[in-house]
Order: sequence, then C-alpha cells, then structure tokens
Amino acid sequence: MNRTDQRTVLEAFSREFRREMHNIQERPDTIWQQMYNMLQWADGPDKDGPVTKVIAPEFDERTAPKARALVPSKQQAPGVRSIDPDPHRPYRRSHEMPDEIR
Repeated sequence: MNRTDQRTVLEAFSREFRREMHNIQERPDTIWQQMYNMLQWADGPDKDGPVTKVIAPEFDERTAPKARALVPSKQQAPGVRSIDPDPHRPYRRSHEMPDEIR
C-alpha cells in the first residue's frame, strides 16, 4: 500500500471513528459493526479501493461459517431472554442453532 492509500485509509478511519464515537461510548462491544457499517462506503463505487482492501479480510474472517458471534449472548441487554439451549456455549450463529429454535 502506498503512502497516498495509507493516508486515505487513516483519514477514513479517523473520520468515521469521530462520527460513531457516541455509539461506541455507549456500546464499545459494537466498535467493529459501527466502523464497518460506515467504512464499507468510504471508497465510493470503487470496490477495490484502499479502505475496502483493509476491511475486507476482517469482514471475511468475522462472517466465516466457524466465526463466533460478534456479541456474546450472555451480554444481552437487561430484560432480553436468551434462547440459547446450551449455556456452556455462549457464542452462536443462527446457522448453528438447532432447527427447533430457528
């Protein structure tokens, strides 16, 4: 990555981090989701832009079939019931859940 692309990526991260700070302060466990939601548009129509090249590998890893949930089910908001049938396995994705609770 050349210096111009590095600057573009750092400026995009800095801009979006400042923009999303109010959400991140309240829910620091959502930093990846908040940043990705904004950064995915940073390159505009260029799907091979420098920001996309930086965030794409992390996105691929986090959305892989064996990836754990982004937020552990044991850290839900107060008053929200979990339907996780296995309390010893707090991380689940919907495709891993038994058919009877999907």
